[in-house]
Amino acid sequence: EMMRINRRVDYAIRVLIALAKQPPGARLSTRTIQKTMLIPKAFLLRIIAQLSKAKLIDTFPGPNGGVQLIRDPRDINIRLIWEVMERPLVISECLESPEECPLNVGCPVNARWARIQALVLQEMENATIAELADEARHLERIGAVLV
Repeated sequence: EMMRINRRVDYAIRVLIALAKQPPGARLSTRTIQKTMLIPKAFLLRIIAQLSKAKLIDTFPGPNGGVQLIRDPRDINIRLIWEVMERPLVISECLESPEECPLNVGCPVNARWARIQALVLQEMENATIAELADEARHLERIGAVLV
């Protein structure tokens, strides 16, 4: 239950990919993001507010307004997004509060959980929005060729 990637994180990643696919400094309307990334409007507005509060994006009101990426997509990774939308990732309660474990001293499982968590976090850090946007563009090109 702790580890499951929820919709908020998924939608936040989609919003950032949509923005990172644009030329630097470009703005997208929330309507465009909503339609291209298939995100319900109520969800989208909350996610945009959270990403804006975390200084990943900026929002501009008015007819020529919209949303703009203000952080380099190479500096935004899935771990950061997870922590902005959720809280720090902990895969096991025994890593979060080791003092509560009855087997605390010399527990062989604890060290394994710690290693697995480190690997998961490393993979999440390696997946940047810049890279995901490049992959999305590539998949769209292939899709366009196949159609």
